[in-house]
Amino acid sequence: MSFWGIFKHPKATSSQPTAIQRVLADVTVDNSTTSYDQAVINAIRYSGHLGTLAQQDKQHKAITRAELKHKEDLDTLILFWEKLWVDGGLKFNGVRWHFRLVELYYKAKRYDDAWQILNEFVLSRPQYIINVRKWQIKVLKREKKDYSRIQQLLDSGQ
Repeated sequence: MSFWGIFKHPKATSSQPTAIQRVLADVTVDNSTTSYDQAVINAIRYSGHLGTLAQQDKQHKAITRAELKHKEDLDTLILFWEKLWVDGGLKFNGVRWHFRLVELYYKAKRYDDAWQILNEFVLSRPQYIINVRKWQIKVLKREKKDYSRIQQLLDSGQ
């Protein structure tokens, strides 16, 4: 499976696209059409501005509602967080919120996706490097990857 092949869902039995297929279709970001998965990565890479207090409150309420409403539906919650990042990213700071998509990917056993988000955080959010390294080690252990790579991360001191 390719690194971002996770967005390819099995074909639906009917000729009508499913709701998930419609959501995962190409999206327009800054007047250019890009794939949904690349839009998530670009949003993480280039976001970083905080919104106004009203925007922060609105987004926080939306996150709280979605977390409560979809706590049993992991795929829908992942789609919510991906859309949140595509729509401009987080409007407020907070380590927990920045790593929520990574946590959801981890729970869904989508380790390659979690790894890609973590790599973007290394580049775009250096203030979270300790948390990134903790998550990277957790993902590597879960995938039962080469433990020498884990030791490299620990020895790098980052």
